[in-house]
Amino acid sequence: MRKLVKWPRRATLFSLVACALLASWTVLGCKKRQSGPAFQAEDLAVGGAHACASMKDGSVRCWGKNDAGQLGDKTREDRARPVLVEGLPHATAIIAGPETSCALSETGAGAGAQVTCWGGDDTLVKAASSLHDVAELALGKDLACARSKGGTVACWASSGPPVFAPVAALEHVAGIAVGGHHACAVFEEVGVVRCWGKNDAGQLGDGTTTDRAEPVTVARLRGVVQMAAGEAHTCAVLSDRTVSCWGSNRHGQLGDGTHSDRATPASVVRLEAARAVALGDGHTCARLYDGTLRCWGQNDAGQQNDGTRTDRETPGMISGLFDVQQLALGEGTVCARLADGSLRCWGRNQHGQAGDGTRDERPVPVTVRW
Repeated sequence: MRKLVKWPRRATLFSLVACALLASWTVLGCKKRQSGPAFQAEDLAVGGAHACASMKDGSVRCWGKNDAGQLGDKTREDRARPVLVEGLPHATAIIAGPETSCALSETGAGAGAQVTCWGGDDTLVKAASSLHDVAELALGKDLACARSKGGTVACWASSGPPVFAPVAALEHVAGIAVGGHHACAVFEEVGVVRCWGKNDAGQLGDGTTTDRAEPVTVARLRGVVQMAAGEAHTCAVLSDRTVSCWGSNRHGQLGDGTHSDRATPASVVRLEAARAVALGDGHTCARLYDGTLRCWGQNDAGQQNDGTRTDRETPGMISGLFDVQQLALGEGTVCARLADGSLRCWGRNQHGQAGDGTRDERPVPVTVRW
């Protein structure tokens, strides 16, 4: 009788094909795809070369560069897939800086959040332990700021003692943003923005390139509903759903069709129905009301998803992404959170910051693998 010695291999091949087509099934020996609250992201943050997400079950998972312990797994090893941050209380929001990560946890009784930080910035981590009543936290390269539930703002520098000092003339603040070496605040009622810090490229928006130790009003800007800060540029979404940007424009990150720096706001061309904007070092993305994305600026790692490595001076659509709820940018990496709690990342990936288990550059969005 002839022995059918090759049949098991064929069955194995059939099973592998079936698993690829029906990834969520458990038949034919397929490994079930991880799902549930521990694998559904509710908040997303991208730092310099790492990313973190707070999950539906209150846990936090991080991936990417880990030379300063910014992933919170008690190692210094880079991770190409998310790892669980140990010892955190139930997290409601996540924030990432160049080498630091922080989580906000509600304290109850209507009070603001408590902050827990980890990673390389020891001054920031120590200062964070004393913060309470926090509504929002923003991290830059040498500056961190927190907004209280009462609308006041306090900041501290990475160097020197962890002093939590209120910023003069900042009350009734609705939102804050911290870039590489500058910070901005938007006010509740009129949507006016004031900025302070480094201003070599006009990122403070006051019409000069003079550094400012105290907040100055961004010129000709009203009706701001959301804003973000990058390494040396700043952008704001206005009440009419347009976007204005100012500061460094070396890579076309202001989206005005030029490479000229702007010391006052310039309108992003061919962009309407913007809901939120996020900034990286040299690139910018906007989330529209229809759940799609537009990006512009630096494109050395394919972060513009247009099949080239040429910088873009005007917005281009990111293909294949719909129903985007949130986006976050780092140093050449872009990540987006979709309505089902899954994440997509693309761009630079030398430390595994795309979260797909590889360290290959990703010019198109890939799924973060839990």
